[in-house]
Amino acid sequence: MDRVYKSGAVAGAPAAAENASGPYPTAGVPGVTAPTKPGPFWFHMIVEELLALVADANIAFDKTVLTQVRDAVRALVAGAALPRNYLSGYGLANNAGDATNDIDISAGAARSSDDTTNLVGGAMTKMIDAVWAAGTAAGGRISSESLVNGTWHAYAFKRTTGGAGIDYCWSQSLAPTLPDSGTKSRRIGSWLREAGVMIPMVVDGDYFRRKASVLDVNANNPGATAVSRTLSVPNGIKVYAMFNAFIQSNIGTRSIFSDLDANDEAPSPSAAPLSDVGDAISATSHSRALIVRTNTSAQVRSRINNSDASVNVYMATTGWIDLKGRNG
Repeated sequence: MDRVYKSGAVAGAPAAAENASGPYPTAGVPGVTAPTKPGPFWFHMIVEELLALVADANIAFDKTVLTQVRDAVRALVAGAALPRNYLSGYGLANNAGDATNDIDISAGAARSSDDTTNLVGGAMTKMIDAVWAAGTAAGGRISSESLVNGTWHAYAFKRTTGGAGIDYCWSQSLAPTLPDSGTKSRRIGSWLREAGVMIPMVVDGDYFRRKASVLDVNANNPGATAVSRTLSVPNGIKVYAMFNAFIQSNIGTRSIFSDLDANDEAPSPSAAPLSDVGDAISATSHSRALIVRTNTSAQVRSRINNSDASVNVYMATTGWIDLKGRNG
């Protein structure tokens, strides 16, 4: 793309007002009105608009290359800043070949956590039982961290060598020292390693469902004050824990399960916040599936209004919802 004319070109650009007429062209009517003539400024306007696009993409003008406008559009779209906190794709799944240690990561795009860099990466499989190495079917664990049970965070990060592409790593830290001297990253999910195994999960976007639920709370006569309950979900971050709650009672109870960042409120039949499980009138048992946001210690609050030796509180964790930093 360049300014190329066979003959008759001049050194200066034509004036914008030269031979100006109405805004739309016409074929004219033979013998009545002449057809529209583009005039030199029309050609100048189109060429300069296209050249500006090519220049913005930092592509040198070349009259022998007839794809420069297309190439410029592609480059500018690829280089446009994604919205702050953006994340799409980067799905996680247990690898079929080694479900114990390997996690498949789908292709995705995200804005780095410091809102400076687009992280657009391809699909890979990363192993938590091997220290980080570049590429797929390779180690993913940061070399300074031991292979232990607990919460492991998955990161997409920009490498500084080897083509400066996007790779992935596992860390227990929320501020890891990235492999390959990387500085730009985004947490794309978190996983639990229990009994030496990356737990089997069903993952659909932000939805993380344990294939096997866990009974985390079995409390007899828990008292009528608030108790912090630790669930089998990632810690260090706040997620929306999914769990089934069951209240067993011979005296009738009401309960409330709540976010520890919210006020500690007593369950009530008529005043806020009311109750979510139980019946204070009849001696019976009640259950319900609930979703409650955790604190960074994987805890939610439980509180019942009445307790004795007949009262039991059960909580079985089924999974969690992780927004992965979309809210800042």
